[in-house]
Amino acid sequence: MNVGDMVILKKGHPYEHQVGIIVDRTIEPLPPGTDKILVYKVLSKGTIINVPYKWLQTINTHPETQEK
Repeated sequence: MNVGDMVILKKGHPYEHQVGIIVDRTIEPLPPGTDKILVYKVLSKGTIINVPYKWLQTINTHPETQEK
């Protein structure tokens, strides 16, 4: 997933089923330890949400690359 990709948040996330656009991605530490994960910053309805990769699904919006 890249900056500018349109995504939807998966079921189970507090903002589930919201559509947004990736505006940035960073490596951030998990709260209890020193483990780090890739976090995407998603712009949805005027709010930037920090979302780990496992909660995102890409929406294919380009007609030439959509499966038939």
